[in-house]
Amino acid sequence: MIPFGDGRSAVGHCIGVYEKNVYVVVVFAGTVSDEEPASARQAWRSGIEFVAITLDAKVYVGDWSVVANDVPAHTAPQA
Repeated sequence: MIPFGDGRSAVGHCIGVYEKNVYVVVVFAGTVSDEEPASARQAWRSGIEFVAITLDAKVYVGDWSVVANDVPAHTAPQA
């Protein structure tokens, strides 16, 4: 979760790791309420806003929170 500071957050998803602390992330177009982070699946369905490479520092210091280790529903492997 990437907070905007106004009660909403963007949702990102790590799609790759380079070396040990460099991450490739997608950030989705939709936002979620900070009080209902479980609605992250709604943001996944909103489409990708951008792809970025970032270090783990924002997660490490608590600026960005990890709310789940999950696969977006539209990319989940079918059983």
